[in-house]
Amino acid sequence: MNDETNDALRQAKDSQQDTSRAEVVTRVHSGNKLTARERVDLLLDPDSAVEYGSIAAKSRDGQWIAETGGVDFVGTIDGQSAIASSTDYTDHGGGYGAGRLGRLFGLAYEHRWPVVMFVDGGGSRARHPRTGLGHIETSGPIGRFSFLDGVPELSGWVPIVAIVSGPSFAGHASLAGFSDFLISTPGSAIGMGGPPMVEASLG
Repeated sequence: MNDETNDALRQAKDSQQDTSRAEVVTRVHSGNKLTARERVDLLLDPDSAVEYGSIAAKSRDGQWIAETGGVDFVGTIDGQSAIASSTDYTDHGGGYGAGRLGRLFGLAYEHRWPVVMFVDGGGSRARHPRTGLGHIETSGPIGRFSFLDGVPELSGWVPIVAIVSGPSFAGHASLAGFSDFLISTPGSAIGMGGPPMVEASLG
């Protein structure tokens, strides 16, 4: 790759770091919460985390938007390899791209890696021109797994842990429900339809 491409990749990665989002980080901390990256930093062993798909993005209405509203890592927990996924509700409500999750579940199945998911947010990156609701952007099989059948198939094969520390709706709630172990903090909420979806449905 040439220097221009390297610089562009470096800038794209830097833009996803907490140090480049000081205002957002301050807002998260003011609510006595941790950012998506800070959660993973506390979970994984020091210097073990390798980020997955940090600059994956897709074009929507001419705007390039990160494929997933969150961060995903492969690392170790007490020396054991594991996958850590942490949704970021400050990034489009923490909406995820089903494709990336499917590929992560595939890695977990292949290597028998435990999966830990922080699942705060409003579900998939769905959009309708009027309501903002709609379909899962990446549907159908992604390798071995599609979006939601991945977690049930992993259950019993590797440990699946979900942690809810805020609102968790739609697909996020499904991931929590399919997990082997669910941890929820005081003030968290789990439901299949969040307030915007209910409001749009009632008209």
